[in-house]
Order: sequence, then structure tokens, then C-alpha cells
Amino acid sequence: MKNSRIDIHGKVRDFTWTLLEDTINEGSLTLTVMDAVDWQVGEKIVVASTDYDMNQAEVKTIVSVSGDKKTITVDSKFKFLHYSSDETYGDSVFPMRCEVGLLTRNVVIRGSEDSAAN
Repeated sequence: MKNSRIDIHGKVRDFTWTLLEDTINEGSLTLTVMDAVDWQVGEKIVVASTDYDMNQAEVKTIVSVSGDKKTITVDSKFKFLHYSSDETYGDSVFPMRCEVGLLTRNVVIRGSEDSAAN
């Protein structure tokens, strides 16, 4: 291939992943994250499993975001508990917080119509 080049540009996002502020209980439709996010209605997120079973990770679609951008309402109830707290053992504190990630991306890759067909 001769003289090839690729440029990829997308909107810079404020946090593509963060941690839960509070535990999500089974049956809940909302979650609260530690960082103010710029996530939008219609975007997809994943909430990691906090169980030994990795299949308890859940993918949800955002239906609303609070004014402080930390409380998110999703399209369906959570099937599993997602634990998030700080554990204290003696004098030590260990963060045991569930991760939440933004799955939606805003980069589209297309070839131009005048590119070589090799």
C-alpha cells in the first residue's frame, strides 16, 4: 500500500468509565456514579459483575440523567446486585466499588468513494 494515512477523530468524553457511588439492588432502575458524566439518553452502559459469576455484568440503555450528572435511570430493572462500598479492616480502608463503563462510541470509519479498490 502506497501513501496510506488514517485520521480518527471523535468527541472527547468526560469519563468513559467510572465507579458506583452506592450499591445497585436487584430490581432497581437507577444507579449513582462517583463522577459527573456527560453520558446521554439513548447511550449504552455496562455495569460490571461484583459476583464470582462474570455473567452478572449488565448492559443497559440510559433513559435519563440527573442535573448533577451522577444519577442515571436505565431502560430495565437490574437482575443482579452490584456491590459498591468501602470496606474497613482494622485501620485499613479498601474501596470495593463496581465499575460502570460507557459502551456507546462516536467514531465512524468509512472509506472514501475515490479510494483504491485493492
